[in-house]
Amino acid sequence: MIITISGLPGSGKTSVGKIIAKRLKIKFFSIGNMVREYAKDNKIPLDEMEKLISEDYSVNVAIDDKQKKLLKYKSFIIDSRIGAFIFKNANFRIYIHASFKKRIERIARREKKSIAKAGYETRIRERNELKQYKRHYNIDYRNKKYYNLIINTENLDENQTADRIIKVIETKNKG
Repeated sequence: MIITISGLPGSGKTSVGKIIAKRLKIKFFSIGNMVREYAKDNKIPLDEMEKLISEDYSVNVAIDDKQKKLLKYKSFIIDSRIGAFIFKNANFRIYIHASFKKRIERIARREKKSIAKAGYETRIRERNELKQYKRHYNIDYRNKKYYNLIINTENLDENQTADRIIKVIETKNKG
């Protein structure tokens, strides 16, 4: 079973993905970890990776190829903004979302930043990522057509979100 989880920063992709992987006893992968690994392997400072990814399509291709190699596993879950686009045949292509205010609160808490700083940085990041995906892939990963399960995490914690997703997975696997 292949599961992708996509969503905007602070929506809960990584936290929820890890919980689901643990409960379902399948491997978990994060595109963020793959980017950090790529930076380390290529001796690129992490703070330069975002700019490099947005400007150099070959970096995107290399990271996409790393994602595609995951198909050697029978079952896995990946948190990746464009995972649903890359793994079009995934059993579950999940999009989780919450309001900007809620996501910023989560990011500020997680990164120990002020709400204002987290909000400013996140707006820039989202704008840059959307431009990058449009330029390199001609997609807007927020488009619901890529997903077969959409969950609003606004009033849910990561365990409640994981519970809902697992319930859907178990229901569909029985039917």
